[in-house]
Amino acid sequence: MKLAISQVKSRQIRSLALLYAIVLDCGQLSPQFNIASPLATRFLPPMPRRVRKAKPKMTSLAESFLKKLSTADARLRRKVVRYAFWTVGILFFYSLMVGTYSIPRIIRLELQKSALAESNRQLLVELIDNDRVRKMLESDPIYLERIARTRFHMARPDETIYLYRGR
Repeated sequence: MKLAISQVKSRQIRSLALLYAIVLDCGQLSPQFNIASPLATRFLPPMPRRVRKAKPKMTSLAESFLKKLSTADARLRRKVVRYAFWTVGILFFYSLMVGTYSIPRIIRLELQKSALAESNRQLLVELIDNDRVRKMLESDPIYLERIARTRFHMARPDETIYLYRGR
């Protein structure tokens, strides 16, 4: 099985494949034959040097802009600073007026919170009142009689009810 050395991608695997090919061509497999031996270094290609990557374009543009700004006159620097402050101020104002943490949304949520608290208070008062009425209906016979007479217009068997018109 022939292995083309140029097809191997990794540097370490390529060097080992080349070493294996050298040993097979010599016809002898020696345990003393390792990568650091002089014979191996003569046949193995040198490892490629690390190449520095080029800086991204935006970084070089920013650096050149800052360099120009530092050497420019004071009027240009003031102008750039003024535009930067205006931009930051507009973005800050926009973030205050729009979005999740905007002032109008916070005010709207506070109004909803106070409306819900007031509704909760009224429902609690109604619950307490209804509980008091239920307890009176269960235990107070005078209250039961009063409800029967006023709401359902009931009377005892011997009673006559007189209704007065006027007042």
